[in-house]
Amino acid sequence: MGNWGIIGHEREIKGIEAFLSGTWHPHAFLLVGPPQVGKGTLAR
Repeated sequence: MGNWGIIGHEREIKGIEAFLSGTWHPHAFLLVGPPQVGKGTLAR
């Protein structure tokens, strides 16, 4: 998890790191990502 020592956010951090490394598609993050990442705005 690199230098992202945030307690309780391990799953989200792993997803963000996978996205940034190019192994995860950005649309998947917006559809199933954590709250407040713009999913509702994208859907509108």
